[in-house]
Amino acid sequence: TGMNEMDKALILTDIRNVQRLYGWNEQEVSGVEITTQEFDQSTDYALTLDNALFLDESGNSINMIVRSATDIYPHIFDWLKAHDVNAVVIITIMLLVAFFNVASALLILVIERIKMIGILKAMGMNNKSLRKLFLFRALFIIIKGILWGNAVGLLLSLIQKYFHVIKLNSDGYLLSEVPIDITLGWWSTLNFGVIVVIIVLLIIPASIVSRIRPEESIRYN
Repeated sequence: TGMNEMDKALILTDIRNVQRLYGWNEQEVSGVEITTQEFDQSTDYALTLDNALFLDESGNSINMIVRSATDIYPHIFDWLKAHDVNAVVIITIMLLVAFFNVASALLILVIERIKMIGILKAMGMNNKSLRKLFLFRALFIIIKGILWGNAVGLLLSLIQKYFHVIKLNSDGYLLSEVPIDITLGWWSTLNFGVIVVIIVLLIIPASIVSRIRPEESIRYN
C-alpha cells in the first residue's frame, strides 16, 4: 500500500486462501467492505447501516457491526489531521510572504513611474484613468505569472504523481512517497482566490497615484 503501518498489519491475498485456512465455504466471509462516494460522510453512513441492519428494536447488536475506516484506523487519521494543521500553517506563511512581495513590487512600479505620472497629469489625464492604466499593467503581469506558475506547478505535480521522484521515510511518515492529488475544484479555487486577493492588493499602489502632484513629481529624481 505504500503505508508502512498498514503493510505491517495487513496481508493482501486471494479470498479463497483465507477461506481455505479457516475452513470456510465460498459463501462465508469475516466482513464486507463498502465504499462511499463522500468519505466525510462515511461515519454517519456506517451508523445508519448499523442501525438499519444489525440492531434490534431494543438497540442491541446481533453480533455484527458496521465500522467506518476512521474507527478501524484512528491513529492514521489522527496523524493525517496533524499534518493538515502543519500544511495550513506553512501555506498561510507562504501566502503572506507572497502577498507582501506582490504589494512591494507594485509600489516599486508606481514609484519608478512618478515622473511619468506627473507628466500625464500635467497633460490632462485624471486620477481615474491613471489608476486604470496601472491596474491593467499590473493585471497583465499577474496573469502572465499565474500562467507560468500553473504550467510549472502542474508539470512538477504530474512528475511526482506518476514517477514518485520525492521519497519519504515510511517509518516516520507512514508513506513511502509524497502523494499528489490534482482536482479541478481546488485548482480553480486557488487560481480565482489568488486573482481576487492580488486585485485587492492593487488598491494600495493605485491609490498612491491620486496623491502625486504634477509640479513635484516632474522634478522627482
